[in-house]
Amino acid sequence: MILLLACTGVSDEAVLPQDSELHPAMDTWAQVSAASISSCARAHDGRVACWGSDNFGETSVVDGLLATDVSAGLRTSCAVDLDGALVCWGDSHMGDPPSGTFVQVRVAPLRACAVGTDGGLACWGEGGDDAPEGDWLAVDVGSGFGCALSVDGAVSCWGLESPEGLFTALDAGEHHVCGLLDDGSIRCWGDDGDGRLDAPEGSFEVVTAGAYHGCSLVFDAALCWGAEGQVNFGQVPAAGGSYRALTAGGWHNCAVTTLGALECWGADNAGQASPPNEP
Repeated sequence: MILLLACTGVSDEAVLPQDSELHPAMDTWAQVSAASISSCARAHDGRVACWGSDNFGETSVVDGLLATDVSAGLRTSCAVDLDGALVCWGDSHMGDPPSGTFVQVRVAPLRACAVGTDGGLACWGEGGDDAPEGDWLAVDVGSGFGCALSVDGAVSCWGLESPEGLFTALDAGEHHVCGLLDDGSIRCWGDDGDGRLDAPEGSFEVVTAGAYHGCSLVFDAALCWGAEGQVNFGQVPAAGGSYRALTAGGWHNCAVTTLGALECWGADNAGQASPPNEP
C-alpha cells in the first residue's frame, strides 16, 4: 500500500503529511513499501533502496534510478522515475510494463497497475489490462483483484466487491483491502480471516493492509490488528515509535519515523525487516 495510499507485495506505504516535509533533508526517507519477504524505500532526493529476499532480483535496484514512487513486490519491484516512466526489476514473469507517463505504481505477486498522469489506469501481468476506465487518484492490487480510488472519493474494485462510501485512501493486502473514509474512520473488506477486517474504531490519518493484518497511524503512533490464528512474528501489535509513513507486509511492517529514518518489525528471515541506515 496512499493519503494517497496499500500489496503485495504486500502493501505500499501510507503517508501522514508533516510540516517538516516542506524542507526535508535529501538524505532522509520519504516512502517505504513492504512485500512478503522484501521491502523498498525512496529517499527525498529520489534514490531507491531495497532489502530482504533477492531470489528473483526483486531487491537489485536499477543502477542510477531516481524515482517519485516505488512498490516492492514478491518477484518484481517497480518504480516511477523522474520522467514519469515505469521502471521494474526482478523476474520478468509479468512482462514489460506499459509505456507512458505515470504518477503511481503498485505491484502484487502476479500483476501490477499504475495511475497515469491523465488519471487513467494501466495494468499488466495476470488478467492483462482489465482495469476500469475513469479518472483515478490511486490504485492498489492484491491476489486476483484490484481497487482504485476515483477523484470523487468512490472506490471501484474488480475481482473483489466494491465498498460503499467516500474514501481518501486505500491499501490492498493479499486478499483484503482497507480504506480511509472521509470522516477518518477505517473500513476493510474482502477475506475476513484472522481478524484482518476488524479495524479499530476512531479517526485515523493512515491505513495499510498486510497479508493477514492491518495497521494505521493516529497522532504519529502505529496501531496494528489481525493475524489471529497465524504465526505471529511480532508484526502485531505495532512497535512503539513516532512515524509519518507506514507499510504492512507479509509478516513484517516498516515505517518512516518523524525524523526520516526507517524502522521495521516482525519477521526478518530474509532480512526484510533490516533496513539500511542511509539511502
